[in-house]
Amino acid sequence: MNDLKNLVQTAFALHGIDRPEARFEEIAIETNRLLSGLASIQIPLDYYDEPSNYAALMRKEADRG
Repeated sequence: MNDLKNLVQTAFALHGIDRPEARFEEIAIETNRLLSGLASIQIPLDYYDEPSNYAALMRKEADRG
C-alpha cells in the first residue's frame, strides 16, 4: 500500500496538485479497492455494459497490449 501512496503523491506532485497528507492515503486505499475489483472481473464485457465497467474494459485492453 505504501508504494501506491508514493505513486499517488508523485502523480499529484507532477501535476502541481496540492493535497493534505491524509488525502494521499485515502486515494491509495480507493485505488487498491478499484484494482482488486478490476482483477476479479472474469465475465466478458463490452462498452454497451454499465459505464461503471469502462475502467475494467480499459484495464483488460491495456493488459492485452
